[in-house]
Amino acid sequence: STRRFRLVLYSLAIPMTRGVLALFAHAAADLGAYNVIWTDLLPESNNIWTNSMPIGNGDAAANVWADNTTGSVSLLLSKQDAWSEDAELRKLGLVTVSFDPNPFVQGASFRQELVLAEATVKFTIGDLVVSTYVDA
Repeated sequence: STRRFRLVLYSLAIPMTRGVLALFAHAAADLGAYNVIWTDLLPESNNIWTNSMPIGNGDAAANVWADNTTGSVSLLLSKQDAWSEDAELRKLGLVTVSFDPNPFVQGASFRQELVLAEATVKFTIGDLVVSTYVDA
């Protein structure tokens, strides 16, 4: 009878798992309504954090931003266990990708989007499309 009981629990778990997966798929589809979209950059060139968006996977993370003065996209990297002796979460490195020629030409369209369902930040600058993500 113990074997039979386990089979019953197993057969009940399958439809419940499908339902939970369907719920997550539906929730992920709805996330698109909450994506953060910017179509211009704030002019505070001395404060890059103003134009930064966060991405991460729970272990590794980055702040991502575009710099229209240099024609670059930068990622400031961090990790959830990189604490200082003063209990401050430290940034571990800066990666900057520069484009030549500068894609921020006069009149070029700009779009920066935090895509929640994909955990990415996507930049569209004129014809250039750059997607950033964290994979640890």
